Amino acid sequence: MNTIHLAIDEPINSTLLEQFLHKSNIEKKISTFEEIIAKNLLNIETNDLPIASILAFEKLNPDKSFFFKASPCFFSLQRDFYRFEKNFDNQLDSNTLLDLCNLLNKNFSSDSINFIIKDKFILLKANSHTAVGSFFPEQLNSIPDKNFLPYGKDAMFWHRLINEIQMCLYNADINRIRQQQKLFPINTIWFSGGGQFPENIKIHSNKKILSNSYLINQMYLIDSSLKLIVFDNNHSDESIMNADIYFDLRTNKVDQKILITFIEKFISRKKIKNLQLKIILGDYLLIAKPDWFSFLKINRHKRIFDEFVGNN
Repeated sequence: MNTIHLAIDEPINSTLLEQFLHKSNIEKKISTFEEIIAKNLLNIETNDLPIASILAFEKLNPDKSFFFKASPCFFSLQRDFYRFEKNFDNQLDSNTLLDLCNLLNKNFSSDSINFIIKDKFILLKANSHTAVGSFFPEQLNSIPDKNFLPYGKDAMFWHRLINEIQMCLYNADINRIRQQQKLFPINTIWFSGGGQFPENIKIHSNKKILSNSYLINQMYLIDSSLKLIVFDNNHSDESIMNADIYFDLRTNKVDQKILITFIEKFISRKKIKNLQLKIILGDYLLIAKPDWFSFLKINRHKRIFDEFVGNN
């Protein structure tokens, strides 16, 4: 059986995928895309995975420093609390990413912390104040009592830093430009996935993996036993037979369209009973397994993607 994992942050405009969902039994669970990757490929189950150190990994020059993922986010103000709305990881163009990283270093870099760019991500390298835990941005809205701020011995350092960065971003040129382009502002930098590089990290999956995920690509650099097929849109049916697919659709519109088109072609060529679809929005997981009895029913008119995103 092939399992297709799709991380989304908005409804997908795909008639074929909608039809697949309408003909499936739907189950809902709680999990982020990153947690699913860690569980399936590394056999790790933890709330705050050291993803940042994995993203920072360089085979020829491994850095054992403490890293956080510094995610550019948009939070909305809801009466007396902030609500997470959008994570711009992997979505900013190179100039915007560089301008943002330079802004953060100009105002907040010190002997303790420094911001760097790795691929399309901003990471924070910390030399102190590392006794802290945090949630992924996509988890924040489901934390009980809105108690989602970093926690631990050094939590107050990170509370202050987040607050000072929010004030810095309020009138930043980067957001004036985004306002002119009618884009959501970047009004928060959220720190998550903190930790040092895990020495004993090891792949625990024997399945072939087709992916566009930079995180999964980094795992391959760490342990080449991962049977990784890097997405390039020209794979033969034979090369991806029985492969599990991990596509991060939280990217620019051009790349997103290419990935969705590939998935539609993949589904149309497969026997539907041999497919399972997992869609991840934030920390909400929707699992769709084809149900042959549903094929006898008249198609429902509601759009499942719209409903799923709207309810979460």
